[in-house]
Amino acid sequence: MQYPIYDDAGAWKRNLWRIKELAPPHQEMLLQMQPFNSDPDANFLGWINRLARIDRHRNLVDGTSRLVELEPVFAIKGGRGKYNFTPHLQWGDRVLRNGRADAARITIVPWDETVQVECNPRVGIDPEIAEWSLSEFWGPTRFSERLQLLQPGLPQK
Repeated sequence: MQYPIYDDAGAWKRNLWRIKELAPPHQEMLLQMQPFNSDPDANFLGWINRLARIDRHRNLVDGTSRLVELEPVFAIKGGRGKYNFTPHLQWGDRVLRNGRADAARITIVPWDETVQVECNPRVGIDPEIAEWSLSEFWGPTRFSERLQLLQPGLPQK
């Protein structure tokens, strides 16, 4: 017994024998839900199937974290002269990989070695699945919102 999920039409056609006992409307419903009939990256059935295959083949699905809120505030003290020191941010990866995320690079302009910089990163962290975080469609979506989208009938934000 299985729920048929196929990434391409060829695999679907080769496995039609598995659902031959179902009524035609049910077969059509299953066909419309297949990942190959939509954006495979956005299709949640396809993602569930891919993650299950990883797990089934004895590779752990890598659980990690994502920095979903990152709103740093700075205190800049000291410095010679009457400069207006300004922090500049370059954003990086917000998913922890091997326990680390290079989320931002901070530069202070103009730089002066006597300047003291304090930073409160003000971070909010969500659980994440490493493989899923690479998805262009799902990656930017908060984990809690993904779970809501996977459960039809729940109230959406």
